[in-house]
Parts: sequence; structure tokens; C-alpha cells
Amino acid sequence: MDWSYLLITLSVAVAAVAFLLGLVIVREGPRQRLNWLTAAMLFCGGAGALLGAADFVIALRESKLLLAQGGLVRSFAFVWEFFFPSFLLFTLYFPTERRVVRRFPWIGSLILLPYVFHFALLLAGSPIEGRFDLSGLTLRYPNLGSLWNFLELALYIVYRLNAALFPLVNLAVTLGASALLIHALRGAQNPRLRMQIRVVLAGLGGCLVFYSIAIPLPVLLGVELSPLARASLIVAGLSLGSLSIAYSIVRHRFLDTQMLARRSILYGAATAILLGLYIGLVRKVHVTIAQLVGIDAEYVQTAVLVVALLLFQPVLSRLEEWLESMLIGDRSDYRTVLRNLSRDVTTVLDLGELGRKVGDMLGQSMLVEGGHLLVRPAPGSDMVSVASFGPIAVLPPQLTLELEARIALLPPADLTPVDELLAGSDSVAPARLLLIPLRHRQELLGLLFLGSKLTGHGFNAEDRSLLAALGDQIGVAIKNSHLHRESIQKTRLEEELSFARSVQQSFLPASFPPMKPLDLWAQNLPSKFVSGDYYDVLPLAADEFLIAIGDVSGKGVPAALLMSMLRAALRTQARDGVSLAQMMRALNLLIHESTSDREFVTLFLARIDRRAMRLWYSNGGHNPPLLRRANGSIERLEEGGLLLGAFAGVEFAEGSVDLRADDLLVLYTDGLTEAVRADGAMYGDERLEAFLRDLEPALPARVVLGRIESACRQWVEGADLEDDLTLVVVRVDGLAIGLESPVEVGLPV
Repeated sequence: MDWSYLLITLSVAVAAVAFLLGLVIVREGPRQRLNWLTAAMLFCGGAGALLGAADFVIALRESKLLLAQGGLVRSFAFVWEFFFPSFLLFTLYFPTERRVVRRFPWIGSLILLPYVFHFALLLAGSPIEGRFDLSGLTLRYPNLGSLWNFLELALYIVYRLNAALFPLVNLAVTLGASALLIHALRGAQNPRLRMQIRVVLAGLGGCLVFYSIAIPLPVLLGVELSPLARASLIVAGLSLGSLSIAYSIVRHRFLDTQMLARRSILYGAATAILLGLYIGLVRKVHVTIAQLVGIDAEYVQTAVLVVALLLFQPVLSRLEEWLESMLIGDRSDYRTVLRNLSRDVTTVLDLGELGRKVGDMLGQSMLVEGGHLLVRPAPGSDMVSVASFGPIAVLPPQLTLELEARIALLPPADLTPVDELLAGSDSVAPARLLLIPLRHRQELLGLLFLGSKLTGHGFNAEDRSLLAALGDQIGVAIKNSHLHRESIQKTRLEEELSFARSVQQSFLPASFPPMKPLDLWAQNLPSKFVSGDYYDVLPLAADEFLIAIGDVSGKGVPAALLMSMLRAALRTQARDGVSLAQMMRALNLLIHESTSDREFVTLFLARIDRRAMRLWYSNGGHNPPLLRRANGSIERLEEGGLLLGAFAGVEFAEGSVDLRADDLLVLYTDGLTEAVRADGAMYGDERLEAFLRDLEPALPARVVLGRIESACRQWVEGADLEDDLTLVVVRVDGLAIGLESPVEVGLPV
């Protein structure tokens, strides 16, 4: 029973606070549209809470009547439901008026239109439960009787659908308004404004949750809540929305409400809390005492009431003081601001922002007439100015260097006037300054110069202690900035290398056309750095193939882009059916004209006729491929010319060799022969040739490639490769010679 009274009291208190707060807001800004919209939200929320209190009273006295009628909250929903369009209109003007309002001034009327229709329909149809009687029109116009009957049915259907589905409109409106608030929160820069949005968003989000549980979800799920449960949820939601606005006003000066109004709200809340405690607890206490002692409950109630009145004012005063310290505490005290800043500056990564934040705090809160902040933008660099405020002149660089040398001799936390620090020197400070060294551990990362206070007072012991702590925190912030910059640079490099790697790998073929009696396999083994290794295998005709292997100068994205240009040009030349020498000349001219003097390409091209068993090639400055004959002899394919792109007008020659059974052709990039082990020794051409001589003659190309890779990794003793290793292995299968059949092939994509 007592909890019901408490619930009624809290609902009435919330309604009273909402109505009072709405009046205060309108009085504070009678010409501000945002104030009127906020007041409308509060009035609607207060109306819902008041109707809920009435439902609680009915449930307490006549619960059957509440079940029969469904409750006042439900019956008069068309009144408090104006809370939702008011909320949406509120978000169109808070924190600033949105462009859509300026472009379409009638949007407010459009938002309110369905609610006005809803209001009119329910107001007219509720007494008759939507069964509109048009019999008078039927008697007057009997020829249109069917039409009036249809209209009666249509109005009834519209009434029922509106009553059942309109909560979904409220839900959609609230979700849209919440989305607008979230968007405003993301764009807000002012800390106080961001906190106001968060508080209002949290309260209205809670309102949305309770409302959804009370009406839309049961409608969608086909569940019927009791009128008391529904009223409780709706009152809880509307109370959350209203109280979030009240809290934002008291704590964060929402709508720039004056201090007197904020205090009146706070004191009203304290009174409501005590009144609720009295109803919920004290009434229970006097009933318990009366039962234990055996005295008439009325006498005990009178005695308890007298004690409560005697304690009310002292307890209320204490509660007001506590609430005021919690909600309206003076957070502008410079010592509090300084302590907060010493905690916050460690999260600032931009040195310019750090300087502005320190300057604003010292100038506004500590009443320092001016200051100057010097920091190292990177480890080991000279100090540069990042912020200054007030009439403090920028110190000459020579003076800064001298002070930097002298401050290194002082204890880490020592704060020294500049004129004392320059004692015995010919240098003179431009003003009376206090020097605060900014260190991280023993590393001097910056200097903070402060002028005198505007009050003329010096810096006392507490000031110096706080400034020393601030100096340490700024030192940490500078170090964080250095680490952040290094992290960004590393991330950019990794992203560039990842992009270049993806480009490179997309250009390298993963499968190869059938080439019997030739067995071909190729692979690119990436290193920790991305180079410009490239290979390709292109069918030219039914029995001919073009094999290319190259190495583009540079690393990263530039090498990847140059490789893409080389690949496109090579494929175009291959389709034109020109000779290898002509291809090399055209590619050389293209690269020379399209790149800088420092960019070039080494390239080896080979055209193989698998019927004639002959290979034509041209080498443009690339590592000479090795042709190992079945008897173990090695031939180096060197005929060609200079590397591509270095000079214009270079002529290229062609060479040719016959291919025989069990011949092995190995094409490679310098990542193989220049693989370096820990002692600095390279793998080298001689070691590769010796390795090929010792191989069994009938091994498949893929096995040969794997063994070469293993030998290279053994040489570097498991360390990461410094350069990409690209291999193309072609073996002549002696058993398949003469067994192959023509194959129609085309250029792969």
C-alpha cells in the first residue's frame, strides 16, 4: 500500500517539476523557439506523469475500473503523445538550426500534421469507440445510403488502424530525432555542448526504451500488458526524458538557464526527495510503531509528523548542500582546472592544440598575463614555438639555446626565474619570466615561459607545485605526440607497402598454360620490403610463348606503378606480333620518356617455339638466365642491350638457342644472387651455377624451383630476405618430345 503512495507521489512530483521547469524555460527565453519546444516536451511529459498518477490512484481504489477502461494514460494518449513531435522539432533546432528548417520552413507543420489528425480522430471517435454514425446523412440523402455506410466502415477501420499502429509512428519519430541528436553530437566541438547533448540523448533514449516496451512491442508481439504496467512504463519513460532535461539545466547550464532558476530546480528536487522518503518510509514506520506499542495509530502518526517537521529543515539544508556540491560545484576554480588539465593534456597529440589548451587555461584560470611554449616537434630536433598568449615577446633563438643549456644543469622539477638563470651572463630576458622545463624522464622536450600574474602576486608554493606537475604532464604529452607521429609514419609506410604488394601480386600470373613438352613453373617470394620484381608468361600463337622477367627500380608504390605500366605496354607489344628487339626498343623509349632519370627497368624477354624447340631472347640489363644442358654444362643468355629507361635510342640484339631433352632454363632476379647472410657474404652467380650442375636432370620445374628457394634460405640462415626473390624455371621433358598436340591459346587476362 505504501509503495503505491510513493509511486503516486513521485509521479506527481515529476509532473510538477516538468510543468515548473517548462514555465521557467519559457520565462528565460520567451522569444526562443528552442525554449518553447523544450517546454512543450516538458508539458507533455508532465501531462503523462500526471495521468499516470491518476491511474495509480484508480488502481489503488478501483482496480476493476482501471482494467475495464484501460487507464487514463491510454485514453488520453493523444495529449501526451505530442511529446514525440516536440522532440523531433527540438532536434531540428538543437544545438543549432538545421539547414532543412531554413530551406523548408513548413516542415514543422508537416511533422505536426499526423499528430493533429491523430488527436482529432481519437477525440471524436473515443466516446463511440470509432463507430461513427452517419444515419442522419442517410435520411437526408437516401440515394447515397451505400456511400454513407461505406464511409462509416472506412472511418471505423481508419480509427482502429490509427489506434493500433500510431505507436509505430511515435517510435519512428523518436528514432529519427535520436539519430539527429547523435549526428549533432559527432559534429559538436564545445565540451559543455557535447555533454548537454549526451545527457538529453541518454534520457530520451531511456524514454524510447520504456515507451517501446509499453506500447509498440506488445502490439507487434500480440501481448497485452495490464493498464497499471503500461502506465508505469510510460510514466517512467516520460520521467526520464523530463529529468534528463532538468539535470542538463542544473549541471551543464542547458539553454543558458540562469543560476537562480537552476538553484530553484535543485531545491525543488531536494524537497521532492524528502517528501518521497516521508511517504515511503515514515508512514511505514509509524504504523509499525503503533502495532508494537499498542497505541492508536493516529497518535503515533501525529508524533512522527512532529519529529519529521523538526528534522525536515536541517535535513533539507544538508541535502541541498550535497546536491549543490555534486551538481553546481564551482568547476571554474583555477586550481581545479589546473588539476584537470594536468590529467587531460596527456591525451593531446597535436602540439599546436596542446599549446592552445595550456595557454587558454593559464590565461583564463590562473590569471597569468602571458606565456610562451617551446617544444621539440621530433626527437633530437631544435625547439620551436607552438603557442604564445598575452604580451610576451618571442625569445630570440640564441637566448633559447642558452637557457636550454643552463636548464639542463638544474634538478628536474626546479622552476627558476629566467633572470636568475641568466645571472652572470651577458644575455638579458625580455621580461620577468618563470621558466618551467618540460621533461620526460631525463629528456628535455620543451620549455614553458610564464609572465607575472595580472594580480601582481608572485607564484606561491602551491602554484609552483601545481606548475611542476603540469610541466611533467606536458612532457608526457610531447612524448606521446612524438610516438604518435612515428606510429603514423610507420602505418603510412605499411599501408603503402601493402598496396604495392597487392598491385605486384595482382600482376603476377598464378597459373600457366599447357606447354608440352615444356614444364614451366614460376614464383615470387616476397621479402620484408616490396620491390619491383615482375614476371609474365604470354601465349603468342598455338605453339609459341613469351616469357618475361624483370626488376623495376625502387620500392613501394612508385615501383608498383612503373611495373603496371611495363606490364600493359609489354602485353600490347606482344599482341602486335613484333620481334623481341623491337619490343625492347619500344619499351625502352616509353620508360625513358615517362619516368625520371632515377627510374629504370631490367628486363629479359624469351620467345619459345615448342614445336621447333627453339628459344629466341633479348636481355635488357637483367641477370643472365642460366641454361643448364643435360650434360651439366651452363650457358648464360646475355645477348641484348642496356637496361631500359636509362638512355634513349638504345639498340637491342637478339640471341637464340636450341632446346634439347632434359635442358633446364632458370630465370631469376637479383634477390637470389644478392641474398646476404649474417657475415655479409652473398649467394652469388658461381654458387647458383654449381647448384644447378649438381641437380638431377629429370626433376620437375616446380621441384627445381623449391630446391633453389631452400638453398637460398639455407644460405641466409633463416633470416628475412632483403629483396624479393623471383624465379621462373623451364624444363624440357625428354619423354614428352614429339607427343604433344597443337593447342589453341590466347593471351590471359
